[in-house]
Amino acid sequence: MVDLKAKFKNICEKTMIEKRRVYMSDDLLRHNPCITAYRSRSLNLRQDLADATVPLLGATATRRAIGDWGRPASGITHLVFCTTVSGCIPGADFEVVRLLGLPLSTRRFMLYQVGCHGGGMALRLAKDLAKNNPGARVLVVGSE
Repeated sequence: MVDLKAKFKNICEKTMIEKRRVYMSDDLLRHNPCITAYRSRSLNLRQDLADATVPLLGATATRRAIGDWGRPASGITHLVFCTTVSGCIPGADFEVVRLLGLPLSTRRFMLYQVGCHGGGMALRLAKDLAKNNPGARVLVVGSE
């Protein structure tokens, strides 16, 4: 598959992404050797890992953003969350609301499996929400 490898390398170089990361601890790898085994059936395990960690990553980034914003988190009226790696119900949007202690009345919009254009789509939706809802404070979270 030399041709396929060369094609994939070319695609990766053109994305301009310098690093890719995935959360895996030594303990996780020791207890789940299928993650590193070629052709193993680790998809469910990887999905469970993403479903558990995507909201945590989103909440951590959000806390920093709210700190930079300088206002209380309770002022957020809308949450737009996009991800391609997590697809559980209730979704990462609900978990972020819970982790941040936002009011349950926060209007949530979850964009699942929207691929590379998800961030732009989330920003476009946030702009429309802010424009059409006077006084709205829209938080956008994207996690891949």
